[in-house]
Amino acid sequence: MGGRGWPCPASSVLLLCDLQERFRGSIAAFPQIVAVAAKMLQGCRVLGVPAFVTEQRPEVLGPTVPELGAQDLPRVPKTSFSMAPPLSRATPLLGDPKTRSVLLCGIEAQACVLQTTLELLERGLDVHLVTDAVSSRSQVERALALARMRQAGAYLSTCESLLLLLLRDAAHPKFKQVNGDIRMNGDFGVNGDIGVNGDIGDIGVNGAIGVNGDIGDIGDTGVNGDIEGTLADIEDIGVNGDIGDIRDIGDIGVNGDIGDTGDIGGHLGLVGHLGH
Repeated sequence: MGGRGWPCPASSVLLLCDLQERFRGSIAAFPQIVAVAAKMLQGCRVLGVPAFVTEQRPEVLGPTVPELGAQDLPRVPKTSFSMAPPLSRATPLLGDPKTRSVLLCGIEAQACVLQTTLELLERGLDVHLVTDAVSSRSQVERALALARMRQAGAYLSTCESLLLLLLRDAAHPKFKQVNGDIRMNGDFGVNGDIGVNGDIGDIGVNGAIGVNGDIGDIGDTGVNGDIEGTLADIEDIGVNGDIGDIRDIGDIGVNGDIGDTGDIGGHLGLVGHLGH
C-alpha cells in the first residue's frame, strides 16, 4: 500500500472533471489538457485504476469531448461545482475505506476542481492534481487556485509523475506499456509552450503569469517561484513571484519582490518591495 502522498493502483480513483464541448473556445490550452487527461486515463486503465467522468449541466455545456477516450465510462451529470456529491450518489468508491487517493484532472481550476479538492480533502482523502491536465479561462485564476489547493493539502503533480508513482518500478509488468503512453510533448504546465493571451516560453507548474503579458526569457517559475531570467515587457505578473531584472513593468501582483528595476509604468500591488 502507498503511504501518504504516494498513490497505489488498488486504493486510487481517477476523476475527470467537466471536459465538455462548450469549453473548447474558452479554456486555455484546452486541446493540450484533454490530451494529457486522455493519457492519464489510458495509463489508469492499464493499471486497473477506476475512472469517473462528470459533466456540468450537459444540456447547456454539451457532452464530454470524444478525444478524451472516455466513451465507455458513465457520464455523471451535475449542477454542484464539487464532483463529490453526484459521484457519491453514483458510486460507493469515494466512501469506501479502501479508497485513499484521488487523481484529479479537468476544469475549471478555480471552480469545480477547487471545490472538489477541498471537499475530498475534508473527507480525509489524498488529492493529487494532474496540473498539466487542469486549466481555466484565466491563467491568473488557474495559478491562484493551484496555490490555494496546495495550501489546503493537495499534492501538485503531473501525468507522467503520477503514473510513475503508481508503477513504482521499471520491472513492473505494465511499465513498458504505460511508459509508451506517457511520453508527452508541449505539455500544459510543465515545459509547455502556451500561446494564450501572451507569448510565454517555458513555465513551471503554477507559474503565475498574468493575462496578455509579453514575456522575454524566463528561467524557472513555480508556486511562489523564482524568475531568474530577464523580462523585457511585462503586463501582469502573478502572485509571490520573485523577479530578477526587469525593464518595463505594467502591473505587478501581490507580494511581488523586485530586484533591479528600470522604468515602472503601472501600479505595484500590495506589499510590493523595490530593490533599487
